[in-house]
Amino acid sequence: MDSMRDHSCAVRSFQNRSAMEILCNQRRILTPDVVNCEKTSSYVVERVEDARLELDPEVFRDWPCLRSHDTPVMLRPRVSSGDRNGATGEFAREMTIGVMLTGVWGPASGIHNVVLGINDHLKQRFQKYRLLGFMDGPSGFASRRFLELNKMPNLTSYANQGGSDLLRYGSLRAMDEGDFKEIHGLCREYGLHGLVVAGGPAEISHVSQLVCYFETVPEDERVSIISVFQSPNCNVYVPKWLPITLGFDSAMTVSCEFAGNLSMDGLSSGRHIDYHFIRCGSSTATLEVALQVRPTYTILAEDLPQCGPDGRVKTLRSLVRSVANLMIKRYQMHRLRSGTILISDGFYDFLPHFADLERECRQLQQNWPDIDKPPSIDDALRFLSPPCLDIFIQLPRSDQDRLVKAYDKEGKPIVVETEPERLLAMLVMEHIRVMNEGIRRRNAAKDIGGGTSGPGSQGGSSIAGTESYDEDSIQDMEEEFPIPCLRVHYLGQEARCPLPSKFDSQFGWALGQAAAALAVAPEGKYNGYIAVVTDLLKDTTQWGLGGIPLAPLLRKQKEPELIPIPAIAENKEAVYRANQKLKREAKVLLVSKRQICTRDDHVMNIYNKLRMGDMMATHSRQPGPYQFEGPLSDGRTISLLAAYMPPEELQWPVDVAAHFTSR
Repeated sequence: MDSMRDHSCAVRSFQNRSAMEILCNQRRILTPDVVNCEKTSSYVVERVEDARLELDPEVFRDWPCLRSHDTPVMLRPRVSSGDRNGATGEFAREMTIGVMLTGVWGPASGIHNVVLGINDHLKQRFQKYRLLGFMDGPSGFASRRFLELNKMPNLTSYANQGGSDLLRYGSLRAMDEGDFKEIHGLCREYGLHGLVVAGGPAEISHVSQLVCYFETVPEDERVSIISVFQSPNCNVYVPKWLPITLGFDSAMTVSCEFAGNLSMDGLSSGRHIDYHFIRCGSSTATLEVALQVRPTYTILAEDLPQCGPDGRVKTLRSLVRSVANLMIKRYQMHRLRSGTILISDGFYDFLPHFADLERECRQLQQNWPDIDKPPSIDDALRFLSPPCLDIFIQLPRSDQDRLVKAYDKEGKPIVVETEPERLLAMLVMEHIRVMNEGIRRRNAAKDIGGGTSGPGSQGGSSIAGTESYDEDSIQDMEEEFPIPCLRVHYLGQEARCPLPSKFDSQFGWALGQAAAALAVAPEGKYNGYIAVVTDLLKDTTQWGLGGIPLAPLLRKQKEPELIPIPAIAENKEAVYRANQKLKREAKVLLVSKRQICTRDDHVMNIYNKLRMGDMMATHSRQPGPYQFEGPLSDGRTISLLAAYMPPEELQWPVDVAAHFTSR
């Protein structure tokens, strides 16, 4: 074990940072003033019996080891001095806790404060303790690369800093029995009593496998696996207990600043038609930006399968027509030349008939009789059903070719590569071009024969098809619509590692305290729990620390759709391995993600009241940059306010000041 202490990493330098140096040096000195010390210096962990969470029926039936995981717990101050003296003897033993950062993308802002919060809690509770930080996530755990964080003299330098360069991060995968035994052996080698894993829904889904395994081992060998949810997209939601995820507040502050700046840029340009198409992340994140920035139009992925105002199913063509007509009406009726269109992630996943298009293209490839001559785009045009064909002809030719190929040389499915915001901008531009061509032909017919052109005069389009617009949409237009300048942006990466907001700095520290309190419980008593912080609208000293079991959030997966071995697969062994991986992944219980666009979603209901007014006016807001000090630094996101406020009380923060709402 001594040799492992020699592993080290490059320590972040806080010098020579030009304009940012003063800010970073100031922020690393400040310790978040969170949580009453009585809750962390001497406490008992109490079960909240009247707030039991219900397990999914399939999980309850097929995973008996999780059936008792249904009761939240909270940290309560000890009442009598006798209990306090008993606690001193209880925590006189040596304690070893591990911490690991996971994710495909970088962990959210505030993750450093989680690590420091764990260390602070252990320092208060134990005379001798070790906090092992595993480098690069699971790979560092497996290869014995870690830092003894309790011995790092400059550990506090990472307080309130962005990024995750203290430990870095790595991805998790589905595990089997051999992996469980290897992990159990490494836990014994490290002497771990608990392991804190920070990650998003996908990573914590894999963590559930470890939770199930350690529930089956003897109590004296059990290691508490404690989860900390972090996600700039706020993909997980449990009423009262998990209203927001770490990093969401920081990500929204950055995204709203960017989106607000782009909206103001469009308003400042009065010479041409200027629209920004912005993809902001998940639908929860996009809805938050929409309420704070008040864009012209918002497209939420989960809202796409729902019928439009006319009762018809939304299609890609109708969506393009709606956006183009909106731009035209704003210009004709109010001379508004600019606007902002927000789009959420998951656009292709929820677009009606798009999944059918992918399936039909795969079937075309699988059933094609001529091995030497694979199907072409022309073959797909003859094979596809009408709804799928309508989407197919609107895609760029490069994506048409990818869909027709269906599989790469190893048999893996090929997906569309054009970003949804770019596709929509292209199609809207093409729609306007074809419409203008129709106007020119109609006007030319009037000049020549004094009549009007018929429906057959519509111009063709290589992208949008030959019926890109309705004849009624141009009959009131005497002149062509000015060609717009359409710009596309993606704000997902910009919002991942900013300096944490004041809220996320405090929230991360409190989550670290809660995770440590659960991890140090003897005999893995709280194995499979998620660290939570409650009462987040109150003063930080009144926040509640606790945990909820992971099991109620888990859902069983459907049977996987295995990859067939098409004739074009050059490496059939790779296809076999890919199918084996699919089978392993299908055994993992998934964390259920947050659902929006429902009648019970207060935030969505409020936005539905505002969106029609925003479409025909300019209500754009510019929230501005971070505020680390002063009254504006205590603002809360509307998504967090919605978790605690009834709808009638939630309306006024939206109307008055959106993000900058004093507590």
